[in-house]
Amino acid sequence: MTTYSNPTQETERMLHDVMTDFSEFQPLVAAGMTVQLSMASGSERKDGTRNPALKCHGVPAHGIAMRYKLQDRVHGSKDVKITLDNDCWEMATEDERKALLFHELYHFDLKLDDAGDVKLDDIGRSEV
Repeated sequence: MTTYSNPTQETERMLHDVMTDFSEFQPLVAAGMTVQLSMASGSERKDGTRNPALKCHGVPAHGIAMRYKLQDRVHGSKDVKITLDNDCWEMATEDERKALLFHELYHFDLKLDDAGDVKLDDIGRSEV
């Protein structure tokens, strides 16, 4: 069974730094996109190894990115969620961690209308 936990402050800072240091994410930062970051840990097997905490289409994944639905956002959820495999995260170097955050953030972009303006949802938040 997978268990979930909050990230460390260091991990939160690294996410913030990746978002603000790379020009690719400046439109998301300017639009005020909010990110819920979570850590996932896989269960331990009998042989002492761990099961993958995350899978995408049946394949183990180091991270998963998703958009929250409008209904969730209306009830206070952030705009998007990134879940990281804590076991992989703990073994990764700082550069690998930044690359993983960059990869997961790259899944998100702002939705634009025909005039090229950022679309707003029913509660006035930028659509991601």
